[in-house]
Amino acid sequence: MRNTSTILFYFFLYFAPMLLCSLHAQIPTSNSNFVHSDYDYFSVEAHAKNASLSGPFLNLLSNDVIQFEFDVFTSPDEDLFYSVFHCDPFWNVDDSSPSDVIQGFTSQRVSFPENSIHTTATFDHYRFELPNTMTKFIQSGNYYVLVHEGSEYTESSVRIGFRMVVYVEGDHGLNADMIIKRASTIQHLQSHQEIDFTISLASTPVYDMNKVIPVILQNGRWEDDRMNFQPTYIQPNNVLVFDYSNGENEFPGGGEWEAFETKDLRINGYNVQNNIRVENENHIYLYPSQNEMNLAYTSRSDLNGASLISSEIYEDDDLTSDYTFVHFELNSPELTNKVFLECGNEWNAPILCEYSDIKKAYQATMYLKQGVYNYRFRIEPSSNNEEINFAEGNHSATENNYQLLVYYYDRNAGFYKCGGNFIKNSRRN
Repeated sequence: MRNTSTILFYFFLYFAPMLLCSLHAQIPTSNSNFVHSDYDYFSVEAHAKNASLSGPFLNLLSNDVIQFEFDVFTSPDEDLFYSVFHCDPFWNVDDSSPSDVIQGFTSQRVSFPENSIHTTATFDHYRFELPNTMTKFIQSGNYYVLVHEGSEYTESSVRIGFRMVVYVEGDHGLNADMIIKRASTIQHLQSHQEIDFTISLASTPVYDMNKVIPVILQNGRWEDDRMNFQPTYIQPNNVLVFDYSNGENEFPGGGEWEAFETKDLRINGYNVQNNIRVENENHIYLYPSQNEMNLAYTSRSDLNGASLISSEIYEDDDLTSDYTFVHFELNSPELTNKVFLECGNEWNAPILCEYSDIKKAYQATMYLKQGVYNYRFRIEPSSNNEEINFAEGNHSATENNYQLLVYYYDRNAGFYKCGGNFIKNSRRN
């Protein structure tokens, strides 16, 4: 009897906060990939385990898991928890019952962190995986994962937001195909890429074709997704054809991303001009970039905007990679537009660059962990008549990955599911 009481005591001690969080949590309303800027959370990542260059896209019927990771410099006042919400294609939390989409708990405590090793910057590294023994997905669709302080999620307790897509494919999902080519519109012929596609509904019971929602991502990034497509016509066997000539399925091609490497701080890595240490802080100065907006396409290898945390000196990159102040510079006349630096994944918020009249260049600094990073300079439109541009240029020849996610409304279940995740490269059509 005493043993049973002890087991029950520890069960409720550990799991009661999860149950309370599941029952009483607020519903999140701003469901994007983000990091709360008022707290020192860095190097936020979400990717398939052992595949750091991938994104948080999970095949429901596979044995894969998505790994979520981040560093914290100041220990939180309370334990960290994550909560999971099922969303519609527009990332609004839907009306599905948690028990209909998840087997187990929708909220859990994040495991205690590991401490950094051999680094000048001291940090705690957190990681957790989904699915796990306590949380398993039983339906496809969009899932919004929030990390928050304390067992109950509130708007004030949230620290990080992750978009995660669970999909089915093959015989269990929809079939689709993409064709990537130069834009059809005259004004975008040299600068944009067009994605025409078809979706076959033959193997999936879709009762309302108006509730089939395709979403296209460029290089896995949600910041510039395309959706709200209507089929141009329907072929036999319920094949939806999306073939436009008015530009709604066009993406700016951009230029090939620039890159730098800081895996070994004892030497100057790729594209590093100077590497100095000031008062126990590492400072990396990159070679200045050039404004190539009006130049011809330049070919260079890149990671399509991704980053890879890595240290060549020690094992366990997540714990032994140090932090550095990385200084960026763009040689350019001063523009009337604002210039932002984009570096790494979407959890690294773009930084507004400042113009130096002395150097005749835009400058920005980011605090980044050792590794390999892609970056670019985004030129913001100054009016509705302008389009987004990049210092690296906008070219239809640029190599990009395109991802087609197909959502459909399951009338029996009462919510949207994801029936496929299709990826194609603009060079390997």
